[in-house]
Amino acid sequence: MEESNMTILKKINIVFRNLAVIVLILAMIVTLIPSVSEAVYADSVMQPPSSYTYVDGSVFKAADTDYGLTGGKTAQAVYFGTNKDSTQKQKWWIAGHDKSGLVLMCDPQQPLKTNQLFVPTTGRTRYKSEYGTYESLPANELYPNHYGASDIRSVLSGLATNESYFTQTEQAMMKKTTVYSYDFANRTSYSTTDTLYLAAGCYNSREVTVGQNTVDKSKSGNEQVHNGLKIDLKGGGLKGSPFTDRTASCNFWTRSAADDVENLALHAIPSLQVYASTANQTRDAVVPAFALDPGNVLFASSAASGTDFAEMDEGNAMTFRCDGTARIRSTATFTHDSVAVDFDDADSVVYLYVQGSDDTGDWVSSHRIDHEVDFPSSYIHKGANLTNCKVWLEVVNDNITYAKPANFTGAFPPPLYGIVDPPASMSYFYTGSEIIGVSAGPGYQVYGWIGGISVGEYIVDAELEKGYVWSDQTTEPKKIVWSIVKAANPMELKTKTATVKKSKVKKKARKLARSKVLTFTRGAIGTVTYTKLSGSRKLSIAKSTGAITIKKKTKKGTYSIKVKVEATGNSNYEALSKIVKLKVKVK
Repeated sequence: MEESNMTILKKINIVFRNLAVIVLILAMIVTLIPSVSEAVYADSVMQPPSSYTYVDGSVFKAADTDYGLTGGKTAQAVYFGTNKDSTQKQKWWIAGHDKSGLVLMCDPQQPLKTNQLFVPTTGRTRYKSEYGTYESLPANELYPNHYGASDIRSVLSGLATNESYFTQTEQAMMKKTTVYSYDFANRTSYSTTDTLYLAAGCYNSREVTVGQNTVDKSKSGNEQVHNGLKIDLKGGGLKGSPFTDRTASCNFWTRSAADDVENLALHAIPSLQVYASTANQTRDAVVPAFALDPGNVLFASSAASGTDFAEMDEGNAMTFRCDGTARIRSTATFTHDSVAVDFDDADSVVYLYVQGSDDTGDWVSSHRIDHEVDFPSSYIHKGANLTNCKVWLEVVNDNITYAKPANFTGAFPPPLYGIVDPPASMSYFYTGSEIIGVSAGPGYQVYGWIGGISVGEYIVDAELEKGYVWSDQTTEPKKIVWSIVKAANPMELKTKTATVKKSKVKKKARKLARSKVLTFTRGAIGTVTYTKLSGSRKLSIAKSTGAITIKKKTKKGTYSIKVKVEATGNSNYEALSKIVKLKVKVK
C-alpha cells in the first residue's frame, strides 16, 4: 500500500533533522581539535626569571669582580645570618669574587652593630703577636688607632662566632681572610686574619676596598694596601647601592688609621667620602665584610624562602639556595603545562617553588607539600607555560635554605618555542689545566674555544636548537667572549742568618751565595731580581743573583739589609714583590 504524501514528508523531515544534528556534532568536534599549523604557544611561554631576582650559582664561583658596586650594573644583595638587634635576616651586598671567596659587604642601612667606639682609650699599647703579623717585628709601641689591637676587632671576632647572628652551619660557610693594614707608628704594613673584618680606606678617598689585598711598597701610608674589591661611596652609574645614598645610610668605621695622627681612625660616609674621626669618642656603625664559600650554592633567588605562598622580596635581596639533593627525598618533575611531586614521607616539611617572568615582571609560586600532587600550570600561575621556569623543592635547616631542582620531562612539540638566556661571559683564574669557559645549555649548543689553558680571551659561538628563541627575541647565533686571567705568583721566601769569620774579610771582600741568606720555599714565576732598600753599608747584593758581598775589613757584629725581591711573572702569572730582611753575622 503506498504511503501518503504526508507520511513521506514526515520521514524526510526526520532524516534532515538527524543530519543536522550530525553536522553540528562534527562541527563541535572539529573546533575542539587544535590546528597543528597555529603558532599559539610561543607567546605563552614564560621567560626565565631576570638576573635581578635569580642568579645561577656558577656566577658566584667565577673570577668576576664586577657585581655592580663599582660600575653600571645593578647592585645585588643577599641575605645571610640574622641581625640580632632587629631579629631580621641580615642583608649583605656582593662586592665580588676573589681568591678568598665570594666577598660580601654588610648593608650600611642594617649594620651588625651601632654606636661603637674604635678604641676606648687614648693610650698607646705594647705590641703583641695577636695584634697582627709584620714582615719583621715592629717597635714595642703601637698607636691607639692600630686596627689589629683595637676593641672593634675584638667585637667583630665575637660577632662571627655568636649564634644569635650566624648559626653553626652558616659559620661553617664563612672563611677567614687575611687582609693588610698600615701601621703609621712603625712605618710598615701588617696583616690580620679574621672571619669578619672592616673595609680599608684612604683619607678623602671616594671608595673603600674589601677582599684580599696586597702590599704595594712603591706607595706610602694607606695607599700601600688600598687595593682589592672597590666599593664606591659616590660613584656615577650605580643602581640600588646603599653606599651612595646618604639619606638612608649611616657612617661606618674602616680599619685604616689616619695619617700620622695617632688617635684618629678613618670612617666612611656614604654618598661622600672617607674622613678621619676620633677613635675613642666617635661612635660609628660596624659594617664588616667576609668571604663566603660558594661551593655548595646552587643559585640565589629573591623569593622568600621556606614558606607557603611566597612573595618576591621588595628590595630584590636574594636568599642563597644550597645543594639539598642529599637532604630532600621527594622529587619533582614538570612539563610546559603541569608540575608533579612524588612525595617521600621522610620529608616532614618540603615546599614546591616555581619561579618565572612574564609581561608583569618576575613572579613566584610556592606550596607546602605533604602528599603526592600533580598541579596544572593554571594552578601555578595564570596562563603559564612553564617551559623556562625555575622549579625546585626546598627545605630550611639551621637558617640555611636547601634546594633540589626539578627535572623537565615534557617535550617541545612544534611550533612551541623555548625561550633561553644566552650563556654569560665569565672570567676564570689560570690553573695550568684546561678550563671550560662556556658550556651548552637547554636549547642551545656552543662551538669554538669552549675550553682553554692559557691567559687570554676566547670566543665561542652559541647557536640555538630548532624551536628555541633567545630571551631578546632573536634567533641568530651569539658570540660569547670569556677569559682566563693571570693567577697569583706562588713565590714564597724564607730567610736565615749567614755566618762569616772575621779573618775571611780582613784583606778582601767576601761574597756569599744567595742561598746562604735566602731560600725559596715556593718557586717564583718569571725573572727574579734583588734590590737593596736600606740597611748596613757593609753589605751589598747582586741584582740578578742575590749574592751578598761583605765589605773588606768589616768588624765583628751582626749586619742586616732590607731587600726587595721581585718576580716578573709571565703571561700566566702576575708579578710579585716581597720585602725581606737579610742578616750576616761576622765573628
